Amino acid sequence: MNLESLSVLIPIVVAIVSAFSIQPLFQIFDTLHRKKLKKILYASESTKLFETYDTDFKKDFILPDLKESYFYIQTGIKTNEKSIDKYIQFKNELSGNYIWEDIKLVKNLLNLNGEKIEIQLSKRRKFFSNVIFGIALLLFLSVYFIFIKFSPDFSLFSDNDIIKFMFLIVIPIFIGCFLIYLIGPIITAKGMEKKLKNAPKS
Repeated sequence: MNLESLSVLIPIVVAIVSAFSIQPLFQIFDTLHRKKLKKILYASESTKLFETYDTDFKKDFILPDLKESYFYIQTGIKTNEKSIDKYIQFKNELSGNYIWEDIKLVKNLLNLNGEKIEIQLSKRRKFFSNVIFGIALLLFLSVYFIFIKFSPDFSLFSDNDIIKFMFLIVIPIFIGCFLIYLIGPIITAKGMEKKLKNAPKS
């Protein structure tokens, strides 16, 4: 297998994989979207259904449960009724720079015990996230230098050389991306923390 045949084979494989994967993905997204709409419809119908129930039962259980369900449907964040207003206030304080997906990502780094939501990022956690980010950056740089070093010799590569070269490229990229994924919540939380610190005091 030479470079010319490889350059032809790779696009074909990618096209085949894409053709078989795009349709199932569309079906999954469509199914999830329909389930979401059904839940919203159920929530609105449930309010009418329970209007005849005991007032205390409706006030203390039905309405809070519907509120929690609707908040989860819209944001993907599971929480209790008392914390919903805190989340809304927290998002508003971020001044539209972040969406609910971002807040959901950092949920485990948020402290909801006070009157307002606070971001909990210890110095140790920040330090290790910086170390991991540095390792990922070194991996990406190593791929760049490997590519620069061996690119003049591509035409001389055997099949085994091509396979080894692909492993040398793919593995560091995969590990680097995985490390970035792991510290994604911390990176987002640090950005939120900086935004809140720089926000004008009311």
